[in-house]
Amino acid sequence: MEEPFILFKNIKRARTSSGLSQKELARRLGVSDKTVSAYETGRAIPPTLTLAKIAEITNVSLSNMIGEEADEKTEISKRLEKIEAHVANQKSHTQRSPRIKVDAFVGVVLLDKAGRIYLIKEEDKYHISLGRWNLPGGSVDGNESLSAAAKRETEEETGHEAEITELLGVYKCKKGENSWIYTVFKGILIHDGKKAVDPGVKEGRWFSKDEFLKLPQARIVHSDMKLVYKIALKNRGLAVKSVKYIDYDKQ
Repeated sequence: MEEPFILFKNIKRARTSSGLSQKELARRLGVSDKTVSAYETGRAIPPTLTLAKIAEITNVSLSNMIGEEADEKTEISKRLEKIEAHVANQKSHTQRSPRIKVDAFVGVVLLDKAGRIYLIKEEDKYHISLGRWNLPGGSVDGNESLSAAAKRETEEETGHEAEITELLGVYKCKKGENSWIYTVFKGILIHDGKKAVDPGVKEGRWFSKDEFLKLPQARIVHSDMKLVYKIALKNRGLAVKSVKYIDYDKQ
C-alpha cells in the first residue's frame, strides 16, 4: 500500500487501540472531530507537529505512525514530504478550473423605415465571419454601456446613425478557448450618413425582407439572425432602458 494511505490507516489504528473516540482525540489535539475524521480518511494531512502529538497521545512511535521504522529524523521528514506532496496532488484534481475572462460584444439589427436590414462582411477578432454576412457590431469598451457600444459600433461599421431601441437576444458564445457574451439590439436608422467606415468592414448593404430571409444559412454568421430580425420587425424586443450599466466604483 502506498505511504499516504498507510499514514491515514495508522492514525485510525493508533486512536482505536488507545480506546479514544474521534471526539476525544480532537479535544486533546485542540481541533474539531471533523478534522480528525479528515486525517483518518485522507481528506487532510496533519501538520508534522500535530502528527507527533497524535503519536504521543496514542503511545505510538512517529516512525511507526508513518509506516516504517526510521532511524533518522531526516528520513521521517523525507517521508512526510512525500505524503504532503501526494495530498497536494489529490487536491489539485478537485479544485475548480481557473476563471477565464469573458469578452462582451454587441450586434445590431439595423432597420430603415421600409423594414430593410443592413448587413456587413468583415474581418472579426475570432475569425468567425469568413466572408459571410453579419450584423454590424463589435466589442464593448471598458467604461461603456451595452447600448452605447451598440450605437457606436453601428456608426463605425455602417457609417449610419441609429437609435438603439430594443434588446433582442443575449448569447453565450465559444470558439476554441475563447468565450464571449453577445448581446443583440434593434437599431432604427436616423440618418443615412456618409461617415468613414471601419477598415475591417469589407462590404455592407441593405437587404429587403425577402432578400434577407431567402439567404442560405451558410451565407450568414449566426443561426439566430433571422429570428432576431423577425422579433425586431414585430417590436417584440425588451425595452432598451431595461439594459442598465452599473459602475460600482461610483456607488
